[in-house]
This record gives sequence, C-alpha cells and structure tokens, in this order.
Amino acid sequence: MKDTQKEFKPSSWSIDNKTAIYVITAIITLAGIFSYIKLPKEKFPDVVIPTIYVTTIYPGAAPSDIENLVSKPTYEAKKNNNQETQQCMAAGFK
Repeated sequence: MKDTQKEFKPSSWSIDNKTAIYVITAIITLAGIFSYIKLPKEKFPDVVIPTIYVTTIYPGAAPSDIENLVSKPTYEAKKNNNQETQQCMAAGFK
C-alpha cells in the first residue's frame, strides 16, 4: 500500500517562510493604518435623530383623562424598551 500525503501548498509555504508572512502582515497593517488616517472627515456631519410623534385622540374625554389613561401608559411602555426617549405631552380642547 502506498502512503501518500496530501498537502496544501500555501500552508506549507507559510510554515516554511514565517519571516515572509510577518513582513506581509506588517505591510497590510501599515497600509490599513495609513488608509484610515487619510480618510476624509467632515467637521459637522449631518446627524438625523429618528423621531416618532404619537397623537392620542379620545373624543369626549377630558384632556387629563387622555393624559392619564392613554398617553402616560404609552410613554411608560416605550420607556421600558431601554432606549433613549424624550417626552413631550400636550393636552388641549377641541
């Protein structure tokens, strides 16, 4: 029975030539750092903060009832999502 070994030539070459692999790795790393430094940067980039407006309408109910029964529970449920939230409630008459 003939014993044949299969080998992956790039892996064998890499194991035999460790110094070349170190040099190639250093060149790629330096090229990446150089490219990162040369990236153009904006002084004041446009940042769009997502905003959601929720309007609660309950015809015939007092504004305080809408705030206490609908708006505040809705806000509390949203606040429990562990996301940054700002609240702006307005109750008025129509």
